[in-house]
Amino acid sequence: MLHDSARVLLPAGAVCNVMNRPLEVLFKGRGAAALGRSALVLAVAASLGACGLDERVLLTADASGGSASGGAGSAGSSSGAGQPPGWDAPAPPDCAYVGEAVVAGCETLVSNPGFDQGVVGWPGESLSMQISWADQDAAASTTSGSLSVDNTLFGDAAGEVISGALQCIGATPGAVYDMAADVFIPAQSAAGRAGLSVFFYKMADCNASHSGTDMSFTTDLVQDTEVWTPVSGRFVVPNGFNSMEVRLVAGKDFKLRSFKVLFDNVLVQRK
Repeated sequence: MLHDSARVLLPAGAVCNVMNRPLEVLFKGRGAAALGRSALVLAVAASLGACGLDERVLLTADASGGSASGGAGSAGSSSGAGQPPGWDAPAPPDCAYVGEAVVAGCETLVSNPGFDQGVVGWPGESLSMQISWADQDAAASTTSGSLSVDNTLFGDAAGEVISGALQCIGATPGAVYDMAADVFIPAQSAAGRAGLSVFFYKMADCNASHSGTDMSFTTDLVQDTEVWTPVSGRFVVPNGFNSMEVRLVAGKDFKLRSFKVLFDNVLVQRK
């Protein structure tokens, strides 16, 4: 059984597709109404029943350092002819957010990017994502810290659960965005990986109940422990989508009880 609410996609680089939309299976437990958000789970096909090859929509690998999925086009598709302005722009510099001063080129669309102010503005996606402030800072600042995600969503099915903290911001359809952050995976008994992700929404308030979402982008996920590791990606907002959830995600085996990751210096920037 599942011990929380979870959005499930089949693995192997594909999702089941019905009427050109990825099949999203939402398991709602007794406390699901209080969760407000659902966690993204990559579950093995054996636990749900595999879909036929002709029914699958492959994830799109790209040159931006990540992958995109969706049934109505692809966010973050590979560079080349036909890409919107800004796709070939230089990558942003390495940024550290300590205090109120922001270095030129490091302007970011998210609030509280360096977690000087605790974790305000970054709630967990569900009650199983335990969000807290840590005094470890990617720039070794003694006046700042980082956001800790402890992924405690677990169940009996095989697969991987990827979820974390989020912030909703506006998005411009067809525009190019960069996203980046520093990630620290402490040494712990459970193995896992971490990175950044976005869910796109048609409404301006990231409200899935009004419009739903079948489009997303995820950076490459890292596994190195006991070192601050930069992660980044570039993507295009799909046409017709006007907001996005910026997600700081920790991924672990579904059967493991806990996996903790620290995040710092979150940049989201329109090119």
